[in-house]
Amino acid sequence: MNEMIYLYIYAILILSVIFINMLKQKESNLTAQNLYRKIVLFSIILLGIDITHEYLSGVSGSLNAIVIRVITVLLFAFPSYIVVCWFNYSYLIIYRKKIERNRNYYLFLIPMFLNIALSIASLISPLYFTISPENVYSRGNIYLLSVFLQYFYLLVPIFLVLFNHTKIRTDKFYPLIFFTIPPMIGGLIQAFNYGLLLVLPLLAFSIFVGYIFIQSNLISIDYLTGLMNKGAFEKYIENINPIKRKDRVLSFVLLDLDGLKNINDNHGHLVGDKVLSLFAHRLISSFEKNDFIARIGGDEFAVIKYIKKRSEVEVCLDRLNLAIKKLSDETDIPIPVRYSYGFDILNIKDHDSIKDLIAQVDKIMYESKARKRI
Repeated sequence: MNEMIYLYIYAILILSVIFINMLKQKESNLTAQNLYRKIVLFSIILLGIDITHEYLSGVSGSLNAIVIRVITVLLFAFPSYIVVCWFNYSYLIIYRKKIERNRNYYLFLIPMFLNIALSIASLISPLYFTISPENVYSRGNIYLLSVFLQYFYLLVPIFLVLFNHTKIRTDKFYPLIFFTIPPMIGGLIQAFNYGLLLVLPLLAFSIFVGYIFIQSNLISIDYLTGLMNKGAFEKYIENINPIKRKDRVLSFVLLDLDGLKNINDNHGHLVGDKVLSLFAHRLISSFEKNDFIARIGGDEFAVIKYIKKRSEVEVCLDRLNLAIKKLSDETDIPIPVRYSYGFDILNIKDHDSIKDLIAQVDKIMYESKARKRI
């Protein structure tokens, strides 16, 4: 452990910096942010517990006998909660909704509760571990079962990501896959090489990478809908290259929900928020995963899509129209949801810039909305 102490200290320092930075972020109330913050905090605590455990193992004394048994239970039980947080986080990133809404959610918690129960039971029976009268720790008869129960929450998110790969943007797909690989490899090496401590430092490395590639992007996410927010949209159009990408040209779609104020006034803001969220989900499923989709106002949405021909956008809009028509039948929304839209393709002859294209599409969309009032 003397050789590993510096690695553990570095890991704790890095995670502490990440945790403090997350506390300062304005989006601290986001569910995803809260879950990731828990992963960081409990990993810091677990690293500290592991260091303490290594130094107390073999130290005599009645007080130490109690302390080392308690922290050994925590070393086996605590990781279950961390990996469950990662499972919930992955589900939220993939499906843009809390897994608690899934009626089978509590079945997923069975491995965690079983692992915690067996950790505590190991105090009286050599299941996961034993502590000798000299306070020396050693592995129990079913030590590997703890590894298996915790790997469940690391493996399932990988399958979810792979199963939904067509819906997940590349900048989230690879980090979600990568996160579990280092600690899983470290866990396997550690399981078959007694005394080698790799899992927690590699977990800290995964958290660091995940924070850079996933969490930093959440600053650009609209809290209610899970789409990119207005700030991200403005940054995107400032840096986008309007020139053709090979044989593709840029198209812009602007959508506006009809009568959202009336929905809020007559049915309450909770219903209005649900309409916005459901509309956003249908919008995502109707377009392609690499299309840029944002909520740019209270009831306004924008899509930037590179296409070969105009009909590609029309096909996506047809899918959206069909999905919105089914909304009332598939959900408990008490009123039909309607929207107006406009779209056009960037043409150097007609548009001096992307902002000129946006202004043109905005005009088309409001003309469509005005015709509905006649």
